[in-house]
Amino acid sequence: MEHLIFNKTCVCDSPISAKDVIVRTGSSQFNDKEPFISFVNALLHANYKKFSGLGEAERNEQSRKLRETIIKRVKNGEKFKLKISSFLQTIQEVLTKLYEYLNSNDLTNLKCDSNKKFCARLLNNGEHGKIEIFTILSEIISISNFRKIFRIVETKWTSHCINDYTKLLQKETIRFFMYQDIFEEIEKEKADFFVKNIINLINVLCQISFEKVCKDDKNFISNDVMTDKIDILSEYLENNIVLIDSENRQPFLPGTIKELSSSHKTVILLSFDFKHFEIVGKLLPDKRIQRTFLTNDDIVQNIMFILSENTKKKIENDVEKDKEKEDETKKEDEETFDANDIKENLHYNSDEEEMINILGE
Repeated sequence: MEHLIFNKTCVCDSPISAKDVIVRTGSSQFNDKEPFISFVNALLHANYKKFSGLGEAERNEQSRKLRETIIKRVKNGEKFKLKISSFLQTIQEVLTKLYEYLNSNDLTNLKCDSNKKFCARLLNNGEHGKIEIFTILSEIISISNFRKIFRIVETKWTSHCINDYTKLLQKETIRFFMYQDIFEEIEKEKADFFVKNIINLINVLCQISFEKVCKDDKNFISNDVMTDKIDILSEYLENNIVLIDSENRQPFLPGTIKELSSSHKTVILLSFDFKHFEIVGKLLPDKRIQRTFLTNDDIVQNIMFILSENTKKKIENDVEKDKEKEDETKKEDEETFDANDIKENLHYNSDEEEMINILGE
């Protein structure tokens, strides 16, 4: 099956409906470097009538904006959870890197390392006044003290919202600073100045750490179409996302959710090995095309039936494979038992023969 050019529609046979009923439409030109843009284009094409009237460049721009929106929602903790362990680990790694730079007084090559981005932003690329401020702060709050603060914050951070974590870390760090002897010895103006820089330190630390985790996590930044990203888009657009394999024309659910929600409309996409996507629709009278479907629609009912049958077949195949493995294991155990039994008998007979020889003498 060949990819369709932008906005071209043609018939697409599939077991989900009768012949000449299902159609597919090219929502974007094929670009194997940006499958995510193709995926989102097809989804938006189905959900918004105005989107179908946009040019290809405008569609791609809207798709990229949607990705940025998702990233922001992850950051704000709205419904979606970041990989928490990666985020917490990255914060400690980045801060440790800063302390290494401050202790070595070697800030000449700040841009050579990914973690140096944090140092460069925080220290204004090595500005002397900033270095002096954070050097003093590092002496007041050691890296080991920061690790204790991190542990306290982790126990209080239940929302998994990045902004909440930032505020908690600021609060606990300032609290620690205020309990130090130096806080009572310096003037209020200087104390406020240090508090302001602690707030700035934590803000930049959390922001850089979040960016770094997102960059390392292909689920959010890369152009690949991955399970977590599909789940997020499904929830964001309130869609059941069903894919049809371009090779065998069989429907399947690509995300972790394996049931269609009755509260969501169903959108069907044609997948070319997760490299390119086209929107699938139902041809109606007067050449109209339906691209979103309620749960009681005949197409969705057919999809649910096919998915159920395929699941049954998979379970049966898995059971059969497990039985074969069990039989093989049982056979191996029996062979091992026979071999050990023979050895024991040989050993016993050998002893008995030796005893007979002795008695015989």
